[in-house]
Amino acid sequence: MKSSPLLLKWVVYPLASYETLTNESTAGDALPTKLTAEVRYSLEGEHVAIVRLETTDDKVGNCKFSVEAVGAFSVDAERVKETYKVPAPALPVTVAVNIARILYSSARELISTFTARSPTGSVFIESVLIEPGDVKIASDASPQEIINIVFGGRLDDAMTGPDGPKPAKPGTEKRKRA
Repeated sequence: MKSSPLLLKWVVYPLASYETLTNESTAGDALPTKLTAEVRYSLEGEHVAIVRLETTDDKVGNCKFSVEAVGAFSVDAERVKETYKVPAPALPVTVAVNIARILYSSARELISTFTARSPTGSVFIESVLIEPGDVKIASDASPQEIINIVFGGRLDDAMTGPDGPKPAKPGTEKRKRA
């Protein structure tokens, strides 16, 4: 086990609501949820992640809830590169997905905790796999500036791997003229 190269500085829950719709027990039922996630990178180094969970409009279950988790975090650029082993252009997305997963877990536990004494019992949220397409990335800076300043990389790092230049894809090699 290694410590994470992501440092979560603080988490707050500016929105947390729950409403019981019936008195039927929800014990053991995992409710489907809608997830929205956004990470905002800052050149100053204190980045913000926002994850919101809420019941879907499927009318499944006997309650509705909404929770928003907001967290500030920083990254150790060298350790991020060592840990994730992806090209520099992929680092902002990789970090965004991982921090969103951390906040999702936190919000999920909060929902379970604050519904523990409800008439229906603790609400359990389905486990999900948060993927790159699930997290919106925003910044006042350009993607190139984020990669350069926050992650200490370059866009052209996509052409190299940990062992040097990546081989060309078949059929794309440059041919010498005779």
